[in-house]
Amino acid sequence: MPEQTKMMMGCCKPCETHDLVREEMMKLPIKITAREYIQYKVDEGGKEKLPMPRRQAGKAPEDINVYTDGSLQNPTSRHWQVGGMGIYWPDRKFTEHPLEEHEAKYTDSEQQQHGAAMCGVFTALRGSSTRCEIATAIIAMLIERPVHIGADSLALVKKGTVILEHQRQRNGAKLKEQNGALILGGTTSHLHRESPWKQRWKLMKDGDTWKVFYQSAAVKNPEAVKLSKVRTCNQNDGH
Repeated sequence: MPEQTKMMMGCCKPCETHDLVREEMMKLPIKITAREYIQYKVDEGGKEKLPMPRRQAGKAPEDINVYTDGSLQNPTSRHWQVGGMGIYWPDRKFTEHPLEEHEAKYTDSEQQQHGAAMCGVFTALRGSSTRCEIATAIIAMLIERPVHIGADSLALVKKGTVILEHQRQRNGAKLKEQNGALILGGTTSHLHRESPWKQRWKLMKDGDTWKVFYQSAAVKNPEAVKLSKVRTCNQNDGH
């Protein structure tokens, strides 16, 4: 095999592989490349479904009470992708509002002077920046309180707001007659669909992640969730 092909496949010489990595690779039932090994380690914890949030009766506050941000490193190379999330709760003190179970499980947290900061990683091998943004918002929604999420992702805010408004309309509309027959026509037909769009979740870009967002908001109460666009922070902002 040509050296250039080996390099593109992630191959390396035995002497270039760390002893601990080489020993672990030798234990695997099949021979794999360096890229495949990294892929295996990233996904080592396996996949599990996120829990659903608990029902909240209150409405989302007018002011933002949590900021979320998702990102993806190495987006053009599926084998080396690593997604990350950041969540910040202004004015939150762990002495007054301790970490909840999902926060302790999925994030590393730090009590800061003006609030609580959390971060974590996504191990899914099918990633994008938008998927990380959606997933981070879903994590923030798990907390047992109404949330007004501030995010710098316009895609998250615009599409998420449409989903939340669709759910609110569904909850407030009469969709069935007393005998159980569906009320069709007029302004109610589109409300029989889960999605605000005619396209099904599985046919939509990032539809699987948006479906989880929809389900989480429906269980929590769409009135208890709000999204707002905030400007993107950078190193020159002084924050």
